[in-house]
Amino acid sequence: MQLDVELKKSFKNFTLDVAFRLSSPRTGIFGPSGSGKSTIMNLLSGLELPDFAALGQAAQVWLESVANVRVHRETHRRPTDLWADERAHLHAVNPRPFDVGRVLTLRATRQFRVNFEANRYSVPARFAGAQVTVKAYPDRVCIYHGEDLIARHARSFE
Repeated sequence: MQLDVELKKSFKNFTLDVAFRLSSPRTGIFGPSGSGKSTIMNLLSGLELPDFAALGQAAQVWLESVANVRVHRETHRRPTDLWADERAHLHAVNPRPFDVGRVLTLRATRQFRVNFEANRYSVPARFAGAQVTVKAYPDRVCIYHGEDLIARHARSFE
């Protein structure tokens, strides 16, 4: 018996690209620390996948060969059969995404800046000293006066 193996996994700084043939029931992998021995073993055993596309393919195979064919011990039915029954009772998801912004009420300085998390974000000069609402998102900071958006900045984490 023999097994032909071809593996390719890209990392930030390099790509592990190996091909070999296993023809013995016992095989060893040797190499210096960091050369990819553990990654090769994880890829072969399915503990690590080469990329997200492979994850989707592996999940599809698992669904078709394991999850959707077994009979659930509580319901005594296959999940795929339950899905067919429940699908008609589902409602559409809200089309408006949930607003994940962190909301704070702050006061702009006399130099028309808003101090937020050790950073200063500018607002138009006419809002110097005014109370404003800051909505902080992972990628941006929006500043409102009442309902009006008065400034928008890329969020800084420095």
